[in-house]
Amino acid sequence: MEFEILKWGAYALAGIIGWFVRVLWMAQEQMRKDFSELEKELPVYYIRREEFKEAIREMKDGLREAVHPVLSKLDKMDTKIDENRREVEARISNVGGQ
Repeated sequence: MEFEILKWGAYALAGIIGWFVRVLWMAQEQMRKDFSELEKELPVYYIRREEFKEAIREMKDGLREAVHPVLSKLDKMDTKIDENRREVEARISNVGGQ
């Protein structure tokens, strides 16, 4: 009689463990499906890091190409202004010295 109770207890325990393993298995399968869907959707909403870096690099290069002529012209203007200032200062000192 005691053996029968132990046997039925073992059956019940095995059933509970089996149910628990099935629940875990189903959750794991659902998680795989969710990750698979996410993996398909990610490229639609996000870009890869390498693509982002390349896009930024292209933007920087374009900006440098656009700004370089302006900066070189400003440097020439600055040089010209300095030359004119020196010339004006020299004239002022010559007029004041006479």
